[in-house]
Amino acid sequence: MNQFEITALTGLVTMFLSLSIPIIAVIMSVWNNVKNKEKDTELRKLIVEKQVDTESVRLLIAQMEKKSNPYKPLRWGCVLVGAGLGALVNYLIHTEVASPFFWLVLAVGVGIGLLISFIVEQKLSKKAAEEQS
Repeated sequence: MNQFEITALTGLVTMFLSLSIPIIAVIMSVWNNVKNKEKDTELRKLIVEKQVDTESVRLLIAQMEKKSNPYKPLRWGCVLVGAGLGALVNYLIHTEVASPFFWLVLAVGVGIGLLISFIVEQKLSKKAAEEQS
């Protein structure tokens, strides 16, 4: 393969992946919502069939609810900022995308973002625990 064919192939693969990732994300989100609705419907049917009292229903629903992580947006924001800074460093030093160094710098940026997120989460968790005491 000559350089032109590799460049054209890289462009096609990049375009395909950049278009397929959001499509797959939407499909998986819809699939997850449908599965959650099915579980909820099944639980409601069982409650009606078994004639369960309201206190037991509240306990069942409370057990099913997930505890959401309030720091999830912070983590994703730090990861994306880290990846962006890694990409900026790659741009400034003119690294080629095919180079392993490019991906290494990107991974280091993401790692630094995760580390910062971890440190901030720990400090915020300690502060929240102190406020509750």
